[in-house]
Amino acid sequence: MNRMSFYRPTFVKITQFSSSNKRIKDSVEAVYLFRTFAEIFHRGKQEILLVMSLDEDNRLLGMEVIPVKESQPLRASEVFAGSILRKANAIKIGRFTTSDLMPSPSDEWMAIRLTKAGDFLGIAVKDFIIITDKQYFSLMDDGSKESQLPTT
Repeated sequence: MNRMSFYRPTFVKITQFSSSNKRIKDSVEAVYLFRTFAEIFHRGKQEILLVMSLDEDNRLLGMEVIPVKESQPLRASEVFAGSILRKANAIKIGRFTTSDLMPSPSDEWMAIRLTKAGDFLGIAVKDFIIITDKQYFSLMDDGSKESQLPTT
């Protein structure tokens, strides 16, 4: 007889943002929270994704750090896991990089793929933001990308 293991996913509260009840209205506010979170939890040079889970009023429910590995493609299950457990209505994704600010073809492909996965799950991808030390680039703020990400 084979034995099967069962797991119960849980969240551990590491820190609390003072603005956790504030509505995230635009990419400027999202980048501010992404940078605040990254200062606390990201000390290395490795690229990371931060996924911000939002409720129906665009209030912050939580955030996850996902390391980006050059050799492995990012899986949608990694991106949406915390948001599903939090019953989020939407997410905003921030990619921290030390390289080029402009989105690469793989960034655009990832944004489209995650948007389609979010549509299937009922979790809207509100924005995909590339963040460097001094600047950021939002695919939603750039008019040429509006057809790739939902506008609501």
